[in-house]
Amino acid sequence: MFRLEELRRDRAAQGLFVLLALAFIFGGASRADVTSLVILRPLAAILLVYGLALPRVGTPPAYRRLVWFAAAVAGSVALQLVPVPASLWQALPGREIIAKVDAAAGLGDLWRPLSMTPAATWNALFALLVPGAALMLGISVQRQSLPAIGIAVVVIGLISAVLGGLQVLGPQSGPLYPYKYTNQGSPVGLLANRNHQAAFLACLLPIVAALAASSGTAERRRAYAGFGLAAAVSLLFVVILLGTGSRAGILLALLALLSLPFVYGVNRAALVAAAKAHRTRFAAATLASIGMVAGLAYLGLSSRSFDRFGESGVVVEQRAQGWPVVVDLVRAQFPWGSGYGSFDPVFRVAEPADMLQRTYFNHAHNDFLEVALNGGLAGMALMLVAAALFIAGLIAVVRNSAKGRVAALGRAGAVILVLLAAASAVDYPLRVPSLAALAVVAALWMASAASRQGSETSR
Repeated sequence: MFRLEELRRDRAAQGLFVLLALAFIFGGASRADVTSLVILRPLAAILLVYGLALPRVGTPPAYRRLVWFAAAVAGSVALQLVPVPASLWQALPGREIIAKVDAAAGLGDLWRPLSMTPAATWNALFALLVPGAALMLGISVQRQSLPAIGIAVVVIGLISAVLGGLQVLGPQSGPLYPYKYTNQGSPVGLLANRNHQAAFLACLLPIVAALAASSGTAERRRAYAGFGLAAAVSLLFVVILLGTGSRAGILLALLALLSLPFVYGVNRAALVAAAKAHRTRFAAATLASIGMVAGLAYLGLSSRSFDRFGESGVVVEQRAQGWPVVVDLVRAQFPWGSGYGSFDPVFRVAEPADMLQRTYFNHAHNDFLEVALNGGLAGMALMLVAAALFIAGLIAVVRNSAKGRVAALGRAGAVILVLLAAASAVDYPLRVPSLAALAVVAALWMASAASRQGSETSR
């Protein structure tokens, strides 16, 4: 169990607390024109510099690999902004339309960067400030402070969930919605998009499980209280998640619930034995949970998800219709890519007539395809490196048989990254600053549990 006086001495943990709070207060939307980014990004830059200045002793290799990967990502974005001679960029795939515009305007042979939309790529580079600050602060956080970071994330989740409930009870366009462009009438909480809120709430389930896991090592009465509190908090998250109307969120929640035995670090035989030993309490808790969910659904909160299942079919069809177009664009822009942040204008050039409508296709709703389009061969290589780093870390976490919160948080971190990757196949959650910071924290938990130090028992 972490001690408050140790946390007070951990300046890196304090900085990470501040960053997470700022990210969720000002960074709950993915749009580039969100006004609150004017506040968030400069403060994130200050915290990034602060994190770089913090002393580090014995940084685990897993942390160093994360830093090198982050540097590679930032470098790949920055390289797209370096101006090159006109003869070079005009020869790149997909640049013909820009060359024709320059010729028609009489601009001559201009030096241009590799990105077709330099302003959007600058925005993509600045967007790395929040996750970059989270990483540089996180690698200096002391191991005993890692559970406190988890508690802070859960507290933020509770605020977002309660705010979401109040949003549903109030008017659809009421003052409780923090962003102009949002899903009115849905419990979006601190975020702007109901799918992103649902993904966030699903990610909280393994964190709550990890924090409750080590309570089994404590006194029995305290352990029961810890598990009871964890169950109540998780139930609130599930209910609000159901109220978001996100079909992908429901699937993520199911995946998160199925991962809880892995987070707890117990196998199927141990679960069956525990259920048999406490079958009365297990049955009572199950019936109570079902009754509470049913009661809240009857009150109308959770029924919103199922009401929107039919409405979401058109949206899913539009996304599926757009994916083949994106695949063709990936081939057309290979190997250099169109530039990070360029999806919207590039897609409009190739958008089929039967997809034209009053709304626009702002993202591919499949971040793997969008990164391949924007980043080209380099983007694809970075995704493969990320997958390799995750698999190596997962193997190390699975082999780690340590007990305690740090080991459990490492397993929870692995689950969170899987959830966010699954969500990225149909959406773009990691383009939201707050969720990007959460992904970095999850990777740090995983790296800590995978390191030699992470194999030690932590209570």
